[in-house]
Amino acid sequence: MITGFLQLLEKKYSDKLDEKGKEYIHYAVEGSARMKSMIKDMLDFSRAGKLGPKDFESVDLNEVMDDVLLGLKRIIDEKHALIEVEKLPNVTGINVPIRQVFQNIITNAIIYQPEGQQPKIRVTWVKSADDTFVIQISDNGIGIPADKQKKIFELFTRLQPKDQYPGSGIGLSISRKMMERMHGAIDVQSSPGQGSQFSLHFKKY
Repeated sequence: MITGFLQLLEKKYSDKLDEKGKEYIHYAVEGSARMKSMIKDMLDFSRAGKLGPKDFESVDLNEVMDDVLLGLKRIIDEKHALIEVEKLPNVTGINVPIRQVFQNIITNAIIYQPEGQQPKIRVTWVKSADDTFVIQISDNGIGIPADKQKKIFELFTRLQPKDQYPGSGIGLSISRKMMERMHGAIDVQSSPGQGSQFSLHFKKY
């Protein structure tokens, strides 16, 4: 419905829209279509039973990051966020939930910042001793106290006032559940005022 009305708006008022207006409609239509596809895929993933080897594939994390950054373009531009991404490996997993995990963490990294500070986010990776890939997403945000770092992965957990930082308090809980279902893991290292580093553990493909 959203896509249909936007296309009608573009068709009927095209002669009254400048190039910037047409660009905004294009991004909105594209984003709506991407969201529709993601919701369908996420529902399929959530309904799936126990996942076996046949359910997994090689996922190119560079393509995942390109898609995530495109989807977050508005907030990235609005907050003037600086995001650096190393060339990332292929991992064993499922594309859509991995994309959602990256989106949740990077969105939080942009939002949970001291007022007026430019968000700076870095995505790197290392290979661990047990032959898994660890993707590290580091930010310069407000940080998380040590005694709250496990709690943030619980459902509906909010550490900050809702009127100060928006959000539902379920993003990291969902991210943990998705990583566990793909036989991976997620953890965080952080200090208040010093930013955070989230680590995503994936099996090598």
